[in-house]
Amino acid sequence: MLKRIFLFLAIIMLASCVKVHYKRTPYNSYIGMNESELVARLGPPDNIYKNCKEKFLTYYKTSYARQGYMNGFCKLTFIFYKDQIDTWKYDGNLCNDFADTIGLQ
Repeated sequence: MLKRIFLFLAIIMLASCVKVHYKRTPYNSYIGMNESELVARLGPPDNIYKNCKEKFLTYYKTSYARQGYMNGFCKLTFIFYKDQIDTWKYDGNLCNDFADTIGLQ
């Protein structure tokens, strides 16, 4: 019984290490892009973070009203795995417009 539990736990641990790779298509044109391609397209990122397996490049977009206060923002993060964009995520109220202007779908 104990061997079965260990076997089950080993299978779970191995399955959690598997990373799904996406292929670039017209609908996810940034997936599979390398860092130099991304920087050539969008310019240098505002923030870079790297852990042991992934690298995160973040771009910030803000919009200011005439009175000088910020009324919109977008934080767009590209996540690299094995030197290629594996996925991306964004947060903020300007992200739909920002994504449209850079062709991110």
